[in-house]
Amino acid sequence: MRKILGDLSHYGISEHSPFLLFRGPVTGHIGRKVMDLSACSDYAGITVKTSRSFIPLSSDMKRIILVENLTPFERLCRETDGFDTDTGIVFLSGYPPGYVRDFVRKLLAFQPADGFIWCDLDPDGVEIALTASKWFKHPGWQPLFMEKEFLFNSRTRPLTETDMKKLSSLKSRDDASVFYPLLSEMQNLGIKVEQEAQKISELPFLSEG
Repeated sequence: MRKILGDLSHYGISEHSPFLLFRGPVTGHIGRKVMDLSACSDYAGITVKTSRSFIPLSSDMKRIILVENLTPFERLCRETDGFDTDTGIVFLSGYPPGYVRDFVRKLLAFQPADGFIWCDLDPDGVEIALTASKWFKHPGWQPLFMEKEFLFNSRTRPLTETDMKKLSSLKSRDDASVFYPLLSEMQNLGIKVEQEAQKISELPFLSEG
């Protein structure tokens, strides 16, 4: 719109602050005021300025799930009443912006937690997962719902030429080794799967909660 219209403020259009979306058993303070993020019945939406000012005071998180897309994020938030006392869920917003990275790193610095990353089963999703994986040092992280088996029980789409080039590049990277089986199967079959099209029964760690 800026390229076509130029200065958008002339038309009464202004850019609003994006929101960080989070669900989890975390309490913190902003100045002298306390914010309990676990009080939300589904998830909290806080502005970038608020997320950057938030200082953790307590956390009961044993694990944190990072989710690429909004619909799967909201689905998890609705379906996690059985273990929400020890699990955090963060919306990555696609390729994660700096404020998401900073918020997650802040929580992990306060109290380390197991990481689970769920993205699209396509080359961009793998790239996003690898980007977010760098935020974890201890105890570590693992992909969630990103095994090659999900290519067989979900609605698929064909890989594009751009996908194929990126896929080949990812297969040459050492840090992508955890995704080699998925990448190879995608390449062999020429398909990809979006999170929204995946058929998922339950979370693998529900029995641990």
